[in-house]
Amino acid sequence: MKQQQYTLSIFILLIILSLVLTGCASSDGEEDRVVYISNETGVEAPLVIPAEYRDKVNPLAGDPAAIASGSEAYFALCSQCHGEDGRGEGPDAAGLNPRPADFTDQEQMQENTDGYLLWRISDGGDFDPYNSLMTAWGTLLSEQEIWELISYLRTLP
Repeated sequence: MKQQQYTLSIFILLIILSLVLTGCASSDGEEDRVVYISNETGVEAPLVIPAEYRDKVNPLAGDPAAIASGSEAYFALCSQCHGEDGRGEGPDAAGLNPRPADFTDQEQMQENTDGYLLWRISDGGDFDPYNSLMTAWGTLLSEQEIWELISYLRTLP
């Protein structure tokens, strides 16, 4: 009985602590940008883009050399899941849940800010609400290489 009370007390303490930390998370006075994503059942969940990525803008946007380099990185690292055409239907995509992103969905790509794409490519998807097998490429690619990749993604039909 004492063990159950102790466990319950720890659980309540953790909830209170997480609420306090959530309230302190944005101490710079600026509102976090909130994006809504849909899971497999169509339920939308709010997603807060971390402040370090939120306002980033691709400095290489439209640069032909960056697009060419980004294309090479895409075919080497991303096409296995996202497919050669970027539709999320690569050979390794079968059975993945959630499915890899479709970079040819123009409406979705317009909603995805440069900062959002930088974040997702850098940090991957192994966290709520994504819980995907998306690799955190920020451990392998430099920020410039990720910008090149984003430049290429923006060219997909």
